[in-house]
Amino acid sequence: MYKYLKTGICFLLALAMVLTVVGCGDSKENNEETVYEKVEPYTNDEVVDMKGYEFTIVSPFIFPDPEDALTVAEAQFHARCAEIEDEYNCKIKIVTHKTDTASIAATMLAGDKLGDIVQFDMADLYQAIGSGYLRPLNTIKGIDAADSRWEQGYTKMAYYKGDPYGLYFYRPQELRYCILYNKSLLKQYGINEDLNQLVRDGKWTFEKLRELAITCTKDTNGDGEPDTYGLMSSTPEALATNFMTANGSAVAKIINGKVTETTNEPAAANALEFLYNLVNIDKVMYVPEQWKTKKTYYAGGVGYKELNALFTDGKIAFNLAEAWMANQVVKPNATKISYGLLPFPKGPDADAYYTPANFALVFAVTKNNKDIDKIVPIINALGITAEGYEGEDWINDAIEVDYLQSGDSESVEMYKKSYENSTFDIGMSIQSVWSEFSEVVAMAPIFWGQGTPASQLEAFNGTAQKALDNLFGKQ
Repeated sequence: MYKYLKTGICFLLALAMVLTVVGCGDSKENNEETVYEKVEPYTNDEVVDMKGYEFTIVSPFIFPDPEDALTVAEAQFHARCAEIEDEYNCKIKIVTHKTDTASIAATMLAGDKLGDIVQFDMADLYQAIGSGYLRPLNTIKGIDAADSRWEQGYTKMAYYKGDPYGLYFYRPQELRYCILYNKSLLKQYGINEDLNQLVRDGKWTFEKLRELAITCTKDTNGDGEPDTYGLMSSTPEALATNFMTANGSAVAKIINGKVTETTNEPAAANALEFLYNLVNIDKVMYVPEQWKTKKTYYAGGVGYKELNALFTDGKIAFNLAEAWMANQVVKPNATKISYGLLPFPKGPDADAYYTPANFALVFAVTKNNKDIDKIVPIINALGITAEGYEGEDWINDAIEVDYLQSGDSESVEMYKKSYENSTFDIGMSIQSVWSEFSEVVAMAPIFWGQGTPASQLEAFNGTAQKALDNLFGKQ
């Protein structure tokens, strides 16, 4: 679904770290906060003649032209939009617009609604919530966020202090992070364990991933350099928070109603130490030369397509990636290997599998929208699948078609399991915090040889709370 990478290989945002303090309390303090009365939830399915109303969907990610749809979910969305236009006598217009706080601040401060419904990734959604830019959906008569038409996984992630702010209705559900694994390479090195069964049995753990990655890191020609590696990722700056999530930790959590920095938890340090050892002690991760210094990393030069080609060429066992990469660059090029999909492994401090989903996508309504009576029928209509997409029978086939190789029903199961355990780290909702953490903790000790995870984490601890308080308040 992404037209461009919000983070990852385009991650140069840390260069502006000192200047980037977006979404903080200044925006809220300079505006009169609107208080809305909550309403009894119900869903309005009445077809209404909208008399040619132009309903705008603002998104940084959706291709306006249905012919450009990359997944079945996107095709179904466009099909439903066409049906609504006919049934409701309206026009649905998709407007491309970034939705980070810096990009929408002027529009919101001017009182513009931005769009009738606006698509945010989870990090930007919480920026907008904290800045007071969004209207709680339980204050809009006719919308019930708990209704079955809304896919509850990401919808529930968009609740803040008990109020729903985002709706998710894409089907099949769009998974964020996962692990793509090279079945062919594992077989080549004599690994015959059923990894899907390990997941089902709760035995797909950090240590199991490490064990298999070590086995698959081999110098086959004796030149002193591995020809195959256990692990790779095209978004190295996200690995730290991804492993923290998988270990039940986070940069910040909501504790007793307060957004609280939690990088001092032992689980955070344990996750970072595990990642450090994979890269620097076990040396099982492919690390391009450009990543080994701060200067060369920010200079760029290594693209996600080039890195994923290592996986499809059979040189990598486990590819830590977002699922869209399976759709756009792995599946089309995996002619030499058999691959599958797994959730992130369970860390030693975690009580379940947790999938990083900081950029999960939902739709929200801004506080400036004065057309509530007009837009509610269309919003509810968007939650109903298009003709021919009813029921559940087609979902598994669609996931396979978009992300996996033919006949891989077990990876479909793993895809759905990964989605069900998706988790958002609220600490990632402030760009300045995300930038500083990514540079100081995620990249410096693990890839640049600057300090240790413990020392860098200690240096970072306490720096996020002020920004969190500014955005979300101290209570």
